[in-house]
Order: sequence, then structure tokens, then C-alpha cells
Amino acid sequence: MFAPTLQVMHDGTLVCIHGCYHRHLGGGGLWAIFSIDGGKTWVAPSQHYGFLVDETYGYSRSCLMPDGTAYLAYIGTGGHQLKDARNNMIWSIKLRVRDDHSGIELVPVANDQ
Repeated sequence: MFAPTLQVMHDGTLVCIHGCYHRHLGGGGLWAIFSIDGGKTWVAPSQHYGFLVDETYGYSRSCLMPDGTAYLAYIGTGGHQLKDARNNMIWSIKLRVRDDHSGIELVPVANDQ
């Protein structure tokens, strides 16, 4: 786990968004775990990583949106094989914790004009 950030959702749920590089799988990604008890326990389907948000590298920052979603901006490197900074990209995505706390949902980033 690297570069973790915390977002407090409208209902008090803590969401930790983090990057992860797992050498044995040869890749990484952007992952999320969440807690409904103030961080005492964390919900994650994968014992080590959490809910996969994107297979892109990571280093995210988030903000809470009025609709209750977390808006994330993060860097994409095009994979660990492409270490040249000219291949870096900035990505964005929205996610929310399901109402029943069974997982997360990715939400389209829409033009709200």
C-alpha cells in the first residue's frame, strides 16, 4: 500500500484510497477499502488490497461531491514498463460506497451543465 488518502463520506464512512504494487502479480493499481466503525475495521474483498478502482498506477487525491460520491484524480503511467514521464496521464473517476456497505460502485463522470 502506498500513497493512502482518506475521504469521509456523508454518512461518516471512511474510504481509504491507495495505490498498490504487487510484485508477484507484476502490476499494481488504485484500490479502495472502507470502514463504517471509525477505522477500527476495514471492508475489503481482497485480503491485501481492497476493491480495485483502476489498474492504472495510483497516487490519487479525492474530494467529496454534493451527490455523495468521491471524485478522484490520479496519475496513470501507462504501466511500470513505461517509466518515461512523457507517458504519464491524469485520470479521474467517481465512486461511492453502496448503501448496504457491500462494496463500492464506480460512477460515470458526467458533464452536469
